[in-house]
Amino acid sequence: MIHGLPPNASVYYVFPMAHTPPTEKILLPPVYDPVLIRSLAASLNIAEMGAALLLQRDLTTEEGASHFLFPDLTRLHDPFLFPDMEKAVARIAEALRGKEKICIYGDYDVDGITAVALLVRTLQDLSAEVEWYIPDRLKEGYGLSDKGIQDIHTRGVGLIVTVDCGITADQEIALARSLGMDVIVTDHHLSRDPLPEAVALINPKLPGSPYPDKDLSGVGVAFKLASALQQRFYHTDSASEHSLPLYLDLVTIGTLADVVPLLGENRILVHAGLDQLKRSGCEGVKALLLESGLYGKPMTGSAIAFSLTPLINAAGRLGEPAMALRLFLTSSTDEAKTLARELKGFNVKRKALDQAITEECIGRIEASPILLDSAFLVLASDQWHPGVMGIVASRLMERYGRPALLLSIENGVARGSARSIPAFHVLDAITTCRDLLIDFGGHRLAAGVEIREDNIPVLSDRLNRFAQTALSGQTLLPVVQTDLAFSDLDALDWETLHLLKRFEPFGAGNQKPLFYVPACRVMGSPRLLNGGHLKFRVSAGRTTFDAIAFRMGHRLNDLVKGPVTLAFHAEENEWNGQKNIQLNVRGIA
Repeated sequence: MIHGLPPNASVYYVFPMAHTPPTEKILLPPVYDPVLIRSLAASLNIAEMGAALLLQRDLTTEEGASHFLFPDLTRLHDPFLFPDMEKAVARIAEALRGKEKICIYGDYDVDGITAVALLVRTLQDLSAEVEWYIPDRLKEGYGLSDKGIQDIHTRGVGLIVTVDCGITADQEIALARSLGMDVIVTDHHLSRDPLPEAVALINPKLPGSPYPDKDLSGVGVAFKLASALQQRFYHTDSASEHSLPLYLDLVTIGTLADVVPLLGENRILVHAGLDQLKRSGCEGVKALLLESGLYGKPMTGSAIAFSLTPLINAAGRLGEPAMALRLFLTSSTDEAKTLARELKGFNVKRKALDQAITEECIGRIEASPILLDSAFLVLASDQWHPGVMGIVASRLMERYGRPALLLSIENGVARGSARSIPAFHVLDAITTCRDLLIDFGGHRLAAGVEIREDNIPVLSDRLNRFAQTALSGQTLLPVVQTDLAFSDLDALDWETLHLLKRFEPFGAGNQKPLFYVPACRVMGSPRLLNGGHLKFRVSAGRTTFDAIAFRMGHRLNDLVKGPVTLAFHAEENEWNGQKNIQLNVRGIA
């Protein structure tokens, strides 16, 4: 019997607060209507397993399911559905005619850097005099700054185009206007009153926006502006024409890094972009693929997110985002290779920093009964690098099952990042403390704050009291959602993996399916690998597979006690030229 679970936010069971994080609980998927499964499978000529996965994604019609299984650039929406797109294109055209300097102003993360690179290269194709500006994360913080506006003004710029930022920068944009510069905003973040007085606001999340797809990344919105410019200047009406597909490698990298839902236009763009990455003409992209070991290998969303994204992000985290941008803009093979190696070095340094800070935080928490019983972990130090606060906060949130805020203190001011579990709206909690804060922003699961050092104890107390009320004095135990359940492993074969490939690219909103199989027998002796991973063989029915459980070394004793229920991804593994199916275990019960 095939089972399925509709995709939604993570499910959590509630348990009393405990010092030792409890183990995960595996959920058996509910059963879908077998008649509906057979009907959809027959109409699409696919296996019933595939039909069940489509139903989980609310794809109940042949047309909707077909669009999902066969993403096509011709199904992208007209960029002029953005109400201000005509104004933006007209102002850029005016700048081109008048030979004005145009500056692309972007954020310092992967989404922002790829968006800047895309628009710089697009405008260079149009013979524009174009510059760029990325703020220093450690000195300026996120988004537009007075310093940045002043700097751009001294360069003689007449038009600023923002990417991945600007929708809340009403004061900074007012400053730009007072200095005689126009601003076009392209962004995908939520707006607030008052909206900035810009020439054009290109943002799918603006109140009342008729643009159909609200979940574009920052580089996705920049791509729509590039598409509109292509239509106007090259008289084309499709993103598959002229040179725009050459930039889908950048769109893919930025979209995957920003963890937006891989549905709708994002799915179309990333699906085409993964193919473009294989033959990218960008020297920087090729150098990154070589440096990360991905060159010539199959391109998947997870490979890009876990191998390329950290290298690009590392420069911004450690205060050198311009290095990553130069990598995407250079036409020199040698320069690209040098920059890629330097980025890899930055990432090694970043890993060492976040590991050391994580270990220090765990030591402080384990040694403090007060912190162990906190509903909201708040830790601060004047010895921590501000560029890795978000990473460490995520690790603590995952380990202790509760929201966490990490703060780096310098000259009496602390800046940091919060990360939260799905059941707790961290921005709502932080907003109740706005009277203590110099600045803040974010969303349900992540937020950034700036606060005077002497206000940190009060902030910690108020966040904890808010969390205790919201969570009713209980911690939340994450459970592993499964998508398909089978009585044994006999149903898993190469045909299954071929079917799963049709659902790629996987990511937010379209997670890789998790299988549920009970009564699995562990064959031989499981091995504990370096890094705390488990390696073992498992059998159910007539079939035996290799299995690996990353960072689950603490479950070794559970494997030797007897039959276990497993939740896992089925993946292709290649070793010494031999390919086999391997189980990537995500839950043991």
